[in-house]
Amino acid sequence: TSSASGELVFDDENAMHSIRIKNEERSWERYYAFVLRTDGEDGDGHFRVSPTTGTLAPRGGASNACDETKPYSDGATITVERVAGAAGGG
Repeated sequence: TSSASGELVFDDENAMHSIRIKNEERSWERYYAFVLRTDGEDGDGHFRVSPTTGTLAPRGGASNACDETKPYSDGATITVERVAGAAGGG
């Protein structure tokens, strides 16, 4: 569940979230995904993020000269999963 502030809320029923990111720029853009906890604790020990880095094609996507059936995407889906045994939180 996402709150209005953009925070992810994890509990017994919501142990995983998927977030869609999209490149609005007209250039290739690198992205990095990680957890920044609001309670001041280290997020890496309690959450698994995948993928943690990648490159987004320019806005609208781009052609793949090597394989036209697989164009480059201007978006990516990031998965954030709470590791078993970790306490809930934002």
